[in-house]
Amino acid sequence: HLDQQQAKQGKGLRILTESVCSPTLRGELHAVFKAYPQARVVTYDAVTRDHEERGLRAVFGTDVQPVIDLHRADVILSLDADFLAEGPGQLRHAREFAARRRLDAKQPVRTEMSRLYQFETTPTLTGAAADHRWALDSSGVLAVAAAIAQELGVPVDQVPARPASVSSEAIQAIVDDLKSYRLRAGDGAPLVVAGPWQPPEVHALVHAMNVKLGAVGKSIQYVAADRMAS
Repeated sequence: HLDQQQAKQGKGLRILTESVCSPTLRGELHAVFKAYPQARVVTYDAVTRDHEERGLRAVFGTDVQPVIDLHRADVILSLDADFLAEGPGQLRHAREFAARRRLDAKQPVRTEMSRLYQFETTPTLTGAAADHRWALDSSGVLAVAAAIAQELGVPVDQVPARPASVSSEAIQAIVDDLKSYRLRAGDGAPLVVAGPWQPPEVHALVHAMNVKLGAVGKSIQYVAADRMAS
């Protein structure tokens, strides 16, 4: 069959995949395109990251993907994200997070452990590792994100009623901690992340907060989304 496609430059060849994040597999697919330039990849995911992509597009106006650096994250606000156990970077995230939880006298810049605030809708490994954790229903995550974003000076169209389990004092403490990194020595920064299943509004607020806090280029990078031909 491939011999027949060779004469047609792969015009009838289609490759069905999930979203590809492996550099090795991407390289193999690009090798196929070189041999069969008319071939196409069709991507299908039973569970997608469409919400995250739409939120990123709302903030940056183009398709980008975030790459977080937990080794440089002094204060982490996680909105229903299980970054220590899910996603393509989970092993790197776990290693970086663990490194920042160990104090090393040989590295005087890192005189404090990182701090993690976790709001989540179901028990997670990341929540178990958090310094402060709140259990919420799904609608409560947007309310918390909007309340914190507003206090940070991010424009918010509407702030839903905050869950009763999250006090105004807790919101203010998180805001103050996110801002306080500027007083610390070193090259760290705060970081705000959201779970992929949260709605686009939450993702838009999260990435607007990272921009507002000066985290971009430190604890988080935004790189152009590498989409395969389809």
